[in-house]
Amino acid sequence: MNSRTFLVIAGVVGALGIVIGAFGAHALPSISKNLSEAEIQERTDWLETGSRYHMYHATALLVLALAVTERPKLLLVAAFAWLIGVIVFSGCLYAMAVTGVRMLGAIVPVGGLAFIVGWVSIAVSAWPRKSAI
Repeated sequence: MNSRTFLVIAGVVGALGIVIGAFGAHALPSISKNLSEAEIQERTDWLETGSRYHMYHATALLVLALAVTERPKLLLVAAFAWLIGVIVFSGCLYAMAVTGVRMLGAIVPVGGLAFIVGWVSIAVSAWPRKSAI
């Protein structure tokens, strides 16, 4: 994959973040009518957390797609890791917010780990190489 592909992915991931955020603001309250105020607030908090991390990493994917480096493979690792993180971390929080299925919370840390792998890959890509002297 090249940077153009990740520009497309960043655009789609960013747009989905906005759509899901709008869903949370407008539709979640209406589909949560049979829940207590505490349950609605908990689900709203899950959705907001997922959306926040979603948009952070959509922005990061965009920056990576625009970046030029001597180590593009590590940037691709970061981009894939963040994409997986958005899908797993934010996706599970969204599903929890809509369904109330708490078991999905056990999967959320896998997405968090993917976010961390992406950030570490960025750091490693910038680390100076040993010279071949």
